Amino acid sequence: MGGGQIDSAPVIANPNVNALIWGGYSGQEGGAALFDVITGKTAPAGRLPLTQYPANYVSQIPMTDMSLRPSSNLPGRTYKWYTGKPTFEFVIGLHYTRFLVNMAEPYPSTIYDIDIAGLVSKCNEAHQDRCHFHSFFVAVENIRKLTSDYVALDFITGSFGPKPYPKSLVNYQRLHSIKHGEISTAVLNLTLGSLARIDN
Repeated sequence: MGGGQIDSAPVIANPNVNALIWGGYSGQEGGAALFDVITGKTAPAGRLPLTQYPANYVSQIPMTDMSLRPSSNLPGRTYKWYTGKPTFEFVIGLHYTRFLVNMAEPYPSTIYDIDIAGLVSKCNEAHQDRCHFHSFFVAVENIRKLTSDYVALDFITGSFGPKPYPKSLVNYQRLHSIKHGEISTAVLNLTLGSLARIDN
């Protein structure tokens, strides 16, 4: 998220389709909400809550096989384990405006020198996986005129635990009604459970 990253639109395969709105199970007022988004009354800021696989995925993995991790026969499932190129990626989202996203403070160089026993000894949580590990502060600036929400995401990956090494969504925060030129800061808290990997 560092280095002046601009949240930009993905390349859509069909040049005649500029965007899709996925309404999901929108409920009684869903039609009105979608109408407000289509007409520009409300700016969209949602993100896709699943991985949209390509059409040939159904022939790559049997419907009766519930394996998540990839193998020599299977491409894997979910954003964590799928090894192919999805049609639309998990948490992709478009906006009617553009955002400039930066770490609000320098990334700590000593974050890798972790004393788990020390962290756990300072934790008052009943379950140690909920012990605080680190907070990231992400500055989000709206650089266009339309006021909009923005959902900041925190993924981690690492070469620890069993292979393969997936990326994991460990936290997110929705920032509301960011006006043109305004900077809003997301606080993304990691717990010890965010770092955990489980073997067989």
